[in-house]
Parts: sequence; C-alpha cells; structure tokens
Amino acid sequence: MSVGEVFSKAFELWKKDVLWLILAALVIGVVVAVIAGVMFAIIFGVALSGVGLGYSSATNSLSGVGAGMIVLAVIAYIVGIFVLMVVSMAFYGGLFEMVIGAAKEDRPVRFGDVFSGFRKFKSYAIFALVVAGIAIVLGLLNILPVIGTIIAIVVGIWLEVIWLYVLPLIADKDMTFGEAQATSREMVKNVGFWRTFGMIILLMVAIWIVALIIALIAGALGKANSTVGSIIGGLLFIVFEAVVFPYIICYISTMYLGSEGPAPATVGAYGAAPPAPPAAGTYTPSPAPPAPPAAPVAPVKTDAGAAPPPVVTPEPVTTPTAPTAPPVTPPVTPPVTHPATPAEAAPVEQASDQAAESGADTAAGAVPEAPAAPEVPPAPPTTSPPPPPPLA
Repeated sequence: MSVGEVFSKAFELWKKDVLWLILAALVIGVVVAVIAGVMFAIIFGVALSGVGLGYSSATNSLSGVGAGMIVLAVIAYIVGIFVLMVVSMAFYGGLFEMVIGAAKEDRPVRFGDVFSGFRKFKSYAIFALVVAGIAIVLGLLNILPVIGTIIAIVVGIWLEVIWLYVLPLIADKDMTFGEAQATSREMVKNVGFWRTFGMIILLMVAIWIVALIIALIAGALGKANSTVGSIIGGLLFIVFEAVVFPYIICYISTMYLGSEGPAPATVGAYGAAPPAPPAAGTYTPSPAPPAPPAAPVAPVKTDAGAAPPPVVTPEPVTTPTAPTAPPVTPPVTPPVTHPATPAEAAPVEQASDQAAESGADTAAGAVPEAPAAPEVPPAPPTTSPPPPPPLA
C-alpha cells in the first residue's frame, strides 16, 4: 500500500464517522483531564502540607514528618503517572477497536466501543508498565554527555516503530502484550522497517504543518488583541486535537489493516488444505458406502474333558453333465422251447417288434424310450362246479 493510498483511505475512514470520532476524542480528553486534575491536586496538596508542617524557619530544614510526606507525594506522583498511562491506553485501544471494527465490517462506528478497552485492562496495564520501565532506563542514559542521549533517541524510535501495532492487536485480536509485541514486530518486518518509519515521519510532518498554520493564525490575532488572540488560539488548538487525534487513529488503523495481508487458508485436519468445491454444472458421484463389517464368530465353548466337535468337511460340488446315450445292444430273441398258442404268441411278437424299433432309434442317435409293458392276456373264465344235490 502506497503512502497516498494510506492517506486517502485514512481520510475516508475519518470522514465517514467524523462527528462520532470527534465526540469520542473529546470524551477521552475530558475524562483523562479530570482524572489527572484530581490526582495531581491531591499529590501536590500532600507535598505542600508536608513542607508546611515539617519546615522550620529557624533551622531552614524539614522535619522527619515533612520529609516523609514529600517522599509519599513523589511516590504518589509516579503511581499517578502510571495510572494515567493505563487509562489513556485503554481509551486509545477502545478507539482502535471502534475504527478497525467499522472498517472490517463496513458499518458505522459504535460509540460504546470507546470504553471496550477496559475489558482488556490487564494487557494495557502490562504494556504501560513495560513502557514506563523503558522510559526510566532511557532517562538514566541521559546522564552520559552525548552518547547516552543519542542511544536513548535511537532506541526510543526503534521501539516506537516495531511496537506500532501493539495497541491495535490487543484491541482487535484480544492478544496479550507478549503476543502483540511479537506479532507487531513481524508485521513491521514484512512491510519493511524503513518503509513503516517513513510513513510515520510523513504523518508527523503533515501534523506539524497544520499545527504551524494554527499557531500563525493565533499569533496574527494576538497582535491585534492579545486577549482575543489567546482565546481563539486556545480554541483552535482544542479543535485541532479533537480533529487530528482521530485521524491519527484512522491512519495507523489503515496501516495495520494493510499490513495484515490476505487471510490464510483454512487448514483441515492433519494440516492439509480442504479440497476445492466442484465447479458449477459438474457431476460429482457420491462415494460408495463402506462395506459392512464382518460378523464376529463367537468362540465355541467346550466342557473340560469333552471331545472336540467333529470337523465337517464340505461335500465336493459336482457339475451336472449332459446325459450320454446308452450303449447299443442287439435285440435278443428268446428261444421258443414249446409251441405257443396264438393268444400267447401275439404279445411276444409285439414285444420283439418294439425292441427292434427301439434298437433302430438308438442306432439313429435318439434317446430310447422305455418299452411298453406287455399286455397280459385275460385269464380264462373259471366255472365253479355245481353244488351237490341234496340228499333224500
């Protein structure tokens, strides 16, 4: 994403909901100012009370009570600065969530998201604690004449660049500080450190130019009337803060969204990408149903000492074959041992004729038919002898 695209897209985000963004910036400024005013009023009151109670004009020294109250005020001041840092980061995170959520979902901003950062108070508190610790260490480097100041400036700029997306990542991804700072470092590395640094410098130059124009206007009005110039100049700077600060949030949010890159493909089980869906109009056959599992064979329980069951050997399967013709046998004519009567000779001749015809058909390749049973001649009628005559 080029610098011009970042400026234009940030302006589109800012222009779409400019009134809500200005209202959010004003609310944040008022809340932080009230907390800071009350806190520092209490701290300075304790310090002045310690000086008033413990200071002795006769000896020009502080008593133990006065010195203790001043030390307590200093500790309270440090704690107050830390609390203001955490509260400010929570509000800034809410603004990032407000802008990034609207940009991702292409919807208007939700004003309630300004206070959503307090749900992630722990992550913002750790970030503020780390920043405060680094600031103390870099401040101690200023003890060295020139080298310490140069090292402090270089390290401060380097951390500001590589941790540019820590607040957006906590707001958008609900990451811890450790996860957010590592991810922010990788995002800056992918885009390029010097490219990211250059885009930040261009934003700061643009803001300085606008602030210089407002200062020149306030100075010109102050020459005509000092009171009017001071009032108008103060109002212009309030409006400048209320207008420019949301634009800075939109600018960094645009850089953050551009640094995320394309969304990764969804990875299926075992780390393989899911298969692409079939093209429209193509037929995809449904997979065959799995074969049913084989039924388990229950083991046969036998009594102790009993003979094992007999092994049944399956009978071989025989394939039926075509019937074969019986061998041809010549007809045998039984010898006549006694002369037959005409009634008895007729069945014998008929049987021999049928046997001859059967032999001829068999010789021709036909299947022989079963010979008909010979007809049995009827038995001659028998007459019973007449009854004997009755005796006289």
